[in-house]
Amino acid sequence: KGNIMAKRGRPKGSKNKPKTVELEHDSVDPFDKLSDSEVLGDIHTRFEVMQRIAQSCIDGDVRSAVISGAAGIGKTYTLDQLLKRKSDANEKFRFRIVKGAITPVNLFKILQDYRHPGNVVVLDDADNIFFDDAGVSLLKAALDSTPERWISWLAESNALLTTEGDYDREFKYEGTMVFITNTDFQGIVDGGKSKLAPHFGALISRSMYLDLAVHHRRAIAIWVHYLCSTTNLLKTHYGLDDGEQKTCLDWMMANQDEMRSLSIRDAMKLGQLMKSEPRTWEETAGVLLLRQKYV
Repeated sequence: KGNIMAKRGRPKGSKNKPKTVELEHDSVDPFDKLSDSEVLGDIHTRFEVMQRIAQSCIDGDVRSAVISGAAGIGKTYTLDQLLKRKSDANEKFRFRIVKGAITPVNLFKILQDYRHPGNVVVLDDADNIFFDDAGVSLLKAALDSTPERWISWLAESNALLTTEGDYDREFKYEGTMVFITNTDFQGIVDGGKSKLAPHFGALISRSMYLDLAVHHRRAIAIWVHYLCSTTNLLKTHYGLDDGEQKTCLDWMMANQDEMRSLSIRDAMKLGQLMKSEPRTWEETAGVLLLRQKYV
C-alpha cells in the first residue's frame, strides 16, 4: 500500500516511540526541554501512526477514529491522499468528506447513506456539532466501538422526507467514521472546566483517539518547516530555488512567536510573496503575517 511519509524519510534523531517528559513542579514547560530533533521525531512517529490508523479505517478494519491536531499541518491532506488511492484502485469504494458546519439531521442522513461495510464518512473541521446535544449523541453512536451500532432519530423532522423516499428513523450503522479536528480533546478533558469535557471524554473512550501533539507554536513551526523542506513545496508551487525556499522557511522559524498563525498555508504565503516581491517580500511579510505593535 505504500507510505505517504516514507518518501520524506524519518528525520534524523527520531525514535520509534513518542518522546515523553515527566511533569515537574516548576515554572519550566516540559516541552521546552525537548530538542528540535526530539520534537520532530515525536511528530513524525505520530503521523506514521495516523497513516496506519487511517488506512485501517479505509480498509474497514477500524470502524472509527478521532484525529486531533493544529490547523494546517497536513491531517486532511494525508487522509485525502489515502482515500484517493483507495478510490482509484476500487471503483466501488464509497466515501463522503464533509468539511465545515453540519446539522445533526444532515449528519443522520449522511450516516444512513453511507451505512454499509466499507463506506467511509469523514467529518473535517465540523466542531459546531458539539454544541447540539442531538449531534453529540449521533457522534457517540457512530464512533462507538461496540459490536453493533444502531443510530436513531425519533424526533419529528420533515428533513427526513424526500421525493426519492423517506429515511429510516433507525438503522444499523456498519460503515466507518473518521473525525478530524483542530480541538485538543485531551487537553480539554484534563482541564475539566469546559462543559464539553464530558462529551470529549466519551468520544475518546469510544473511538481510536490520536492526538498528533502539534498544538505548541514551536512544534507547528518545526513540523511545517520539515514538511515544506522535504516535499519542496515552495519550489514546486512557486518556482523558488533551494536557497529561496530555505530563506522563506527560516524566516518563518525566526518569527514563529510573532506570526498571526502558523501553518503550511502561511509558508505558502511566504513563497507567494518572495515570488512576487523578490526584493521587498520580508517587509510585506512583516506587515501581513506578523502581529502588529502599534505606537
